[in-house]
Amino acid sequence: MKHKCRNGLTIIEVLIAIMLIGVAVAGLVAANGSLTQLNGAGVELSTAEFLIEQVRERTAGMEFASLNSLDSRCYGPPQDAAGVELADYSNYEQQIRVKHVTNDDLTVIDNTSISDYIRISVDIVREDRIVSSGSWIRAKY
Repeated sequence: MKHKCRNGLTIIEVLIAIMLIGVAVAGLVAANGSLTQLNGAGVELSTAEFLIEQVRERTAGMEFASLNSLDSRCYGPPQDAAGVELADYSNYEQQIRVKHVTNDDLTVIDNTSISDYIRISVDIVREDRIVSSGSWIRAKY
């Protein structure tokens, strides 16, 4: 008996190939949605860090005695280092706190306000949620 030589794929083989391609495409579509969400979160965090850095630059150029004027300030829309509103970021807010800390221990708040060190803390808020926070110490000298 002679065997016939096959020159093609059976319908079952074609259906299995189509099914495998469909599963791969569905996985790629699902991964794309997840990556888009992660990218959005990364942009939000990057923006928040930029807004914290604007406050840091602003306070670096201020006289030590005038830093207290920033305590409990809330800027929405946020401001850049020169104090100019950043209208493109109107859904963000910079919340600033300024506290004197003791000369001996920079983690302890000095309620007398006569110390040589100040801790400046900033929260960046978007839609009533803190996106990022930062703090640093400024010395009187």
